[in-house]
Amino acid sequence: MDKIALCIPRPGITSEMVQNGYVDALEHLGWKVYHGDPKTKLCCRKWIEEHGIQLIMTHSRYGIRQLPIKVINDRNVAVAVDVLPLNSTDSTINGPYEFAHDDEPTLIGKIHEVVAHSHFEPHLWAEYMTKWKDLLHLPLAGNLVRALPPTCSTITDVAMVANFGHRQGVMRQLIEPLFKRLDLLGYSYQVFGDHIWQLASLSYNGPLVGDVSKLAHIYGTAKVCPNVHAEKQVGQQAFINERSFMIPLCGG
Repeated sequence: MDKIALCIPRPGITSEMVQNGYVDALEHLGWKVYHGDPKTKLCCRKWIEEHGIQLIMTHSRYGIRQLPIKVINDRNVAVAVDVLPLNSTDSTINGPYEFAHDDEPTLIGKIHEVVAHSHFEPHLWAEYMTKWKDLLHLPLAGNLVRALPPTCSTITDVAMVANFGHRQGVMRQLIEPLFKRLDLLGYSYQVFGDHIWQLASLSYNGPLVGDVSKLAHIYGTAKVCPNVHAEKQVGQQAFINERSFMIPLCGG
């Protein structure tokens, strides 16, 4: 009997590369994986019934809202949910947009065959995951063969992809002095992100790259790729920054 899964991707190109790692691992084990966004419970039900889906990989917030739970239970479909922080003190690492919805544990509890997992290190769960039960630690995954660009020949000294509209203090105090120093010393660089780069009078290559292969090329062809962690991530040794995982995966 064929093993058939559905991956409902979490928005964001960095998340996409991590999810590709999980998908490729399943395919290596003999699974056929459909990769798509049903958008509605009705469409998700149609895919389950038409393709004989046995496993669904999804995520907090938008991903859980698409699940037709009765159909999933009636057909004994297993579900793996990549969950976000949820706790009584509203503590988070990456900002308020990185919270799970309050009713998610109840929704997940209605699914018969389900695993809630997180790449947050277990030592953080007491603060960030107190409302989740039976949580599984699943580290980030990546396919080195797929992630590496066709060439990793160096074309620039430094490359950075980041938005700073929501953290302009970091730009003024850390990033702007760093890149102006690079200019002064004659090093080359490429930067992509929001207009804050222009306001800092830095050479700017445009908005965030919206394609995984292009982003991999940027990282794989630079000698150094800075990435800014939140102070909490550094202080707690959280190791949860997906971008820092992606950079070396792409050869950066």
